[in-house]
Order: sequence, then structure tokens, then C-alpha cells
Amino acid sequence: MPKYIGMTDHAQLRLHQRSSLSVDEINELIHYKIYITLGSKPGIQKVHLLIYSVKDSAWFVIVKDIINGDIITFLTEEYHNNLFEKIEQSAKDEIYTLTLAWQSSITTPVKRPAVNINIALGYVDASGYRKVKKIYAIPYSELTTRKENFFESSEYHDLKKRVLNGVQSGNIGNISVGKGIEPLFLKISFSKSDFVIVEL
Repeated sequence: MPKYIGMTDHAQLRLHQRSSLSVDEINELIHYKIYITLGSKPGIQKVHLLIYSVKDSAWFVIVKDIINGDIITFLTEEYHNNLFEKIEQSAKDEIYTLTLAWQSSITTPVKRPAVNINIALGYVDASGYRKVKKIYAIPYSELTTRKENFFESSEYHDLKKRVLNGVQSGNIGNISVGKGIEPLFLKISFSKSDFVIVEL
């Protein structure tokens, strides 16, 4: 069991606003050193750690207090680039590869057929927070909908149209996402560990 890493209330709030990761998942990334150190400024007792979230398909920066080890805030890549300095692509590539390798090593390679094809929308809300919300569950049957031809189907193309049209009204089907959002991607999950990210 990983040793618990302290996280301030502010950091927990920012984590929940900006990512789908849980406090426990952040704790595991820190414990197993699944991050890249971006450094810290002289005289400021804080270190910036770059992580990659498979759930969000995005990079984030954890700001950690060097003295007591607490996580004091949680930044999006864009926020870090604007407020501090641009994150190098080489660092992003390195942590992406490290994270996927680590996840593969702890995931049991057992594939079970999914009951539904689950569709989630990744977007930036009107307040500028990045979110992922499940919007559809399509019944999955190997006899009628095979993974390899799903993306060629009229059902998939109709789905994209419904999503883009729904974004304008703030409602996709019976799911409210709010007006003024910026759609980013669809996460199409055939199972918990088998999914495809489609940019919008």
C-alpha cells in the first residue's frame, strides 16, 4: 500500500475541477515516481512534477512543497505554460511513455466483452475547467456491431452530429453539459481498458 501523500484542500479542489483523477490515483503516481520533475525556482520551496492522465488524455502539473511534501496545487498544462514556462514536448513524450508502461505492468491482461459501447465527451466548460462526462451507452453485440467497423457505421457518424448539435444547446440527449463549452474529444470505450479517443 503506497504511503499517503498530503494534499491541501485547495489542491483537492483544483484536482476535482480539472481532472478525472482521484486523490488515491495521484498518491500512487507520486509513490511510484510516475512523473517528470520540471524543477523549481531558486529560493522558492516548491517543485513542479509533470504527470500524464490516461483518463483525461491530458498532461497536468503537481506543485509540491519541498519542505513538508504536501501537494499544494494541481495545474493544467495550459495554466502552467501561461503562468510559468512552456512544457517541453520531450518531457511530455517521456511521461506519456512512462505512464502507459506502468499502467500496462499493473493491469491484468484479461479482456472481457463489454455490455455497452460507452461514449464520454471531453470538454472545457464555460469556466475554463476541463471535464469528461459520459453521454451515451450504446448496446454492444458482436453480431451487430463489431469494433473494427463501428467507426464506419452510420450510427457513429449520427452520434458525432448529435454531439456537435447538442453542444450548441447545452444538452446532449438527456445529459446537460451547459452552454458555452468547448468540445475536445469523444472517448469511445469498448471495455474499461479498450478505448479510442476521437478529437472533435
